[in-house]
Amino acid sequence: MQMRNKRSLAAMLLAVLVAVGMLLPVGQMRAQAASVTGIGLAEHAWKGYNENWRYVYGGNGEYGSDGRRQVDCSGFLYVYFLDNGVSAPARTATQFINTAVEYGSSTDIPNIHGLGLWRDGHVGIYVGDGMEIDARGSEYDLKYQAVANKWVYWFKVAKVEYPTTGWYEYMGDTYYYLNGEYVTSTTLTIDGVSYTFDGKGVLNGSAPSGSTGGSSSSGSSGSSGSSSSGSSSSGNTLYEMSNTVYYPMQTTSDLRLRYGPSTSYAARTTLSAGETVTVLNDSNGEWYKVSRSDGTLGYVSAQYLSASYTSTPAYITDTLTLRSGAGTGYAALGYVEPGTEVTVLYKSSDWWYVETPENGRGYMAAQYLTEEQPAPTPTPTPTPTPTPTPVPTAEPEDEMQTAGTTSVVTPTGTPLPVEAAAAAQVRGEEMAYEMMNEAIALYLSNDTAEVPAVVLPSASAGAGQETTAAETPASVLAGFCIVMAVPCVYFLLMRLRRPRGEYVGRSAYTHSRGGRRYRR
Repeated sequence: MQMRNKRSLAAMLLAVLVAVGMLLPVGQMRAQAASVTGIGLAEHAWKGYNENWRYVYGGNGEYGSDGRRQVDCSGFLYVYFLDNGVSAPARTATQFINTAVEYGSSTDIPNIHGLGLWRDGHVGIYVGDGMEIDARGSEYDLKYQAVANKWVYWFKVAKVEYPTTGWYEYMGDTYYYLNGEYVTSTTLTIDGVSYTFDGKGVLNGSAPSGSTGGSSSSGSSGSSGSSSSGSSSSGNTLYEMSNTVYYPMQTTSDLRLRYGPSTSYAARTTLSAGETVTVLNDSNGEWYKVSRSDGTLGYVSAQYLSASYTSTPAYITDTLTLRSGAGTGYAALGYVEPGTEVTVLYKSSDWWYVETPENGRGYMAAQYLTEEQPAPTPTPTPTPTPTPTPVPTAEPEDEMQTAGTTSVVTPTGTPLPVEAAAAAQVRGEEMAYEMMNEAIALYLSNDTAEVPAVVLPSASAGAGQETTAAETPASVLAGFCIVMAVPCVYFLLMRLRRPRGEYVGRSAYTHSRGGRRYRR
């Protein structure tokens, strides 16, 4: 009887051991599969960025002498699997793209958190809203920036589960995935209730209680990567807040750099008065997320910060890109033409923080800026148009121009209108008759008075002016001579035939003899 009971007990123990052995691997596999998700990978990227991990070629998450974890670009993804106890599907950039379960052009990235980004020899992690984080190099360490044209493909990382449809929590905000992508800028009716989502996909309001099923590990110990503003931090975990701005400010006094945006968070270090920090998020209004020059992140009270602007003018020497950060990896805000004057607000070694006339504030490469005002471009002197040399008009051989012309040439060569010449000729004839009568009267009276000089009006002279015979046209003089010649010949003949006696005119004749009339 005792033997039978012992056998029964042994059989029961064996059955229990078999059952546990069969269930344990399944439980472990399910836990592993559930621990590596797209949202978890994106939060892992934020964790590395906020903790200021260093770029070291070949780094697999080891801690350096400065206490910072060390990764390279592909090691940044590899460590996510390592921290969650899952064997990574790849270690190099080429292996990650070759093992991808789905990929597409980087110019059309779907709304999925935690996608991989690839170009030849390099990988990064997409964190949503058009932004990515990647381990750039020893000069930059980890960079957060807009997805630029440098990437070739997006891809779904092997072994990573991505959302399908439902509510998901990411970095403290609630998203709704529909058919594998989170919705943005829309209002949806879900289970009879309307919900509104902003341009980033964040829900305005609260999701149904207990509905979120997509919150995931931040990549370390399965803990959430976010906490509510104003609450005390658990340990020394940096409060998660995305970077939205990038501009320098200075501390006005010695100041504590805290892990979160309130005095309830522990102090991470102390900033000295006058120390320059870079503001990364100012949406809280009272507390700013900042970065020290050595890359240490934290939060400070905004009332102890002041602008570190120098406000000095500078000039662009070449067509230059205005960027959102101090490096070519940051998004372009606009382009500025050579010669444009900008205001320098802050100087670093290679990049200056400036304000431009049209594109606002941003960073420009210092090598294309100069504080010396360029010399003004001289205004070209217009070439004078040469004045053509007048060609003298040949004088006609005769005093009168050829037939068909409309002027008469005077002895001086000055053209005289035909109408004026005709009027002068008529006037000359009238004056000739007057002079003739005067000459006859003087002759008959034996008066030796001097005959006045002939003065004729000039058609070319102005009003009230006169001209002498030497200045009259040749045609007028010719007519005058002809008119004068006829009476002169006539009177000469009469003089030779006239007997003694006084010629007194027609009315004084009393008798005649031989055709002549005599006074009585």
